[in-house]
Amino acid sequence: MVAVSFSELIELLAPYFDVQMLEHDYERILPWDGASGNALFACVKR
Repeated sequence: MVAVSFSELIELLAPYFDVQMLEHDYERILPWDGASGNALFACVKR
């Protein structure tokens, strides 16, 4: 297992994917606010 920060993960994915970062609060999914520790990454291959 490897731990990386959200910004490091985006840097690793960005050359190959269009990255959308989202958060969830168990009721809805929203664009990530920059503070939440719950994140979902949706990627579309370029």
